[in-house]
Amino acid sequence: MSTKSWTDTLSAVLPARQPSPAELGELLRSSESPSGFVRERATLRLGELGDPLALPSLIVRANDWVPEVRAAALTSLSRLAVPANAMAYVTCLPLFHWLAQCRRAEHAPLIAKVEAFVCRPENAGHVLGGMTSTVNGVARACLLLAIAHRLGDLAALVRAGLNHADVAIRIKISPLIAELEGEARRDTLAVALENRCMPVRRAALKILLSEQGADNYAHYLFDRHTAVRQLVAAKLAAARFDVRAAYRDALTPHATPARRAIALWGLGEYGRADDAGLITPYLGDAAGHVRRQALAALARRLDGSIRAAVLNALADEDMAVVKDAARIAKRARLQFDAHELQAILDGMDGERVLSSLLSAHGVSNKWERVIFLLAMRRRGPAGLERFGESAWRWNASFNRSFVQLSATQIDALRDVLRNQPPHIDRTASSGAYEILLVTLKAQGIAIGE
Repeated sequence: MSTKSWTDTLSAVLPARQPSPAELGELLRSSESPSGFVRERATLRLGELGDPLALPSLIVRANDWVPEVRAAALTSLSRLAVPANAMAYVTCLPLFHWLAQCRRAEHAPLIAKVEAFVCRPENAGHVLGGMTSTVNGVARACLLLAIAHRLGDLAALVRAGLNHADVAIRIKISPLIAELEGEARRDTLAVALENRCMPVRRAALKILLSEQGADNYAHYLFDRHTAVRQLVAAKLAAARFDVRAAYRDALTPHATPARRAIALWGLGEYGRADDAGLITPYLGDAAGHVRRQALAALARRLDGSIRAAVLNALADEDMAVVKDAARIAKRARLQFDAHELQAILDGMDGERVLSSLLSAHGVSNKWERVIFLLAMRRRGPAGLERFGESAWRWNASFNRSFVQLSATQIDALRDVLRNQPPHIDRTASSGAYEILLVTLKAQGIAIGE
């Protein structure tokens, strides 16, 4: 790994200093020599020279494939760890953290030692200054270190964390809001409540709900994130607030699609069985995400009576609705006849819905499933491709059900076997098809009849 770019970056950010010795450039080149002996000597000499520009090369040599070179790098890094070089160490924190991904040695002790060094009282100012660094990765590393070691003013750290672009840092900083006091706490909570990051809003609300009446935050029942709504709804319900009524009142055709979807979610979570009549009209809403939420809510309220709604949703133009319908069908163990799903297959883009229809049909009568599989096989390359795996599963589970063929199913099987595409030898699909034909022949049904 070449370290020239890191060395150049370090040179640019370090304050004005004496020119580097002429020997430094030659030693940096020698530290990348193919010879382990040369790398070891150069690595030790870089530590003796004491120039912080050697840090990137020494960090890389700490992961050298030769143990003696790694030991020399650790020795030199220890020599350079003096307060005058603290800023260089802070700038190289992302490179030290890169070592955590390397496996030639256990680098955790070195990284911990470096972090302890830069967080000493005499060096901590460089970490705090690094929180605004423009060098890639330095600001994030410094902020995380400052949080972990509580360097500087806590309120300033929390504000910096909440404004950081990295969501992981915002999530990590949010629990610290509870440690603030007075005006700093109030101001920070107000900022956190407006943050687009859900865990930050949720952490702020946890604090506020533990201190104030939940009624003040009833509007968060319509927050865009489920976790926030659940937190507020639980607190309001404990305070005897009618959560169900809030969602019922919000569900009107004039509400925005987003509000309709949230109201439907609320009725699904906190409603009663008699709310089904209120939910059902929204199965045909113009917005796909509203239809999807209506189906989910109805499934929660109606349990086994959801079959007709799921069948209609499997034919929805929005694939998100179709996929949710398939999941609900599988979870509720709904059974469908082959002709019901064939009608959907014929009326839509078959390739898009095949997976969902197969999933929805997973627990149906085994003869209905094989009728559908054979109908699917006639639908071109996509049907042939999916047929193989599905037919193997059908063959494997054949003896788990002893249901007998009905006269209607026999007629349907004979019909669907007509005009089947020829199978290609030596493919998984053709093998499954051959076994299936043998099974059907044993039932008195043969291809071409």
